[in-house]
Amino acid sequence: MVDAGLVYWEIGKKDECVRMYKRVAELGDSARQCNLGISYLQEHKRLKEEAEKEEKRCDFM
Repeated sequence: MVDAGLVYWEIGKKDECVRMYKRVAELGDSARQCNLGISYLQEHKRLKEEAEKEEKRCDFM
């Protein structure tokens, strides 16, 4: 069975993915709790990388 949250993530609807995972995780679904945590970690990593790129760009100015 395909995980609908993963489908949302892959097509770029990350907010919808997190919203779905969060709703199911709150009901006690341990697999979705794990997926929610992974989603948060991946998004945090992406934001950190973007911030570092911007910082390097600003250093050149």
